Amino acid sequence: KVKNEEYIIAAEAMGIPKHRILLRHILPNCVGPIIITLTLAIPEAIFTEAFLSFIGLGVNAPMASWGVLASEGISSMRS
Repeated sequence: KVKNEEYIIAAEAMGIPKHRILLRHILPNCVGPIIITLTLAIPEAIFTEAFLSFIGLGVNAPMASWGVLASEGISSMRS
């Protein structure tokens, strides 16, 4: 997607080497979406692990986990 931007096409037309275009234009414009993707992937992994632990498919009870803590909390509230 970034490769087809006007400033990349203009840099290629000016004869700038491919490695310089990559380092000066393409990589800096790709860093933002990569950081956002990783930032959103971390909570997704945490919530997936918590859900699996809550339904009994994750870590066992002695280990600390949001799912284990929620499951123990619900069982203690019922008793």
